[in-house]
Amino acid sequence: MRTVEWRQNQVRMIDQKRIPWELTQVDIPDFQAVAGAITDMTVRGAPAIGALVAFAWHWRPAKVTQRQLSHC
Repeated sequence: MRTVEWRQNQVRMIDQKRIPWELTQVDIPDFQAVAGAITDMTVRGAPAIGALVAFAWHWRPAKVTQRQLSHC
């Protein structure tokens, strides 16, 4: 099991909410899910957040407004 990987146009990461009881992974399919995973602490810590954002960078829209970001 990898800590983070790109698989089928999704980012797959360890679900940190389940550690230390389980070692499971979660698939993050788009940039809204990136925001949700960070907000609900599925992904936490600077290294994991940085890796997630780096993998998910290609989902960024050409132009994102502040209003769109507030709905993430």
